[in-house]
Amino acid sequence: MHKWWGKHENMMPMQFCEEDKAEIQDLLGNIPILLNVLLNLQQENRNATHMQPQEKEETYESKLNQLHGQLRSCPEVSAMVSRILSFAVEQSDTLHDTPKLLR
Repeated sequence: MHKWWGKHENMMPMQFCEEDKAEIQDLLGNIPILLNVLLNLQQENRNATHMQPQEKEETYESKLNQLHGQLRSCPEVSAMVSRILSFAVEQSDTLHDTPKLLR
């Protein structure tokens, strides 16, 4: 995943700190191909060159919150979550029947 970030860093909608990269990777299930979703997300263009440090931090947090919302509504991520939930239900049903099968 580190190589993916290095290769695509200039194409990202914003620059991420290492902690946020790890959080995004966790959110996307540590599946590198899903990181490509980030390349298609749009950010509001806000000029941060003449901002005070506190304003830059607020802008970063605002952009990060916007990005999280876009990720959650992204079709690829929604499909992944749906498949994971379906798999969990199937496994729950299978494991629920296991004690009956052992009798």
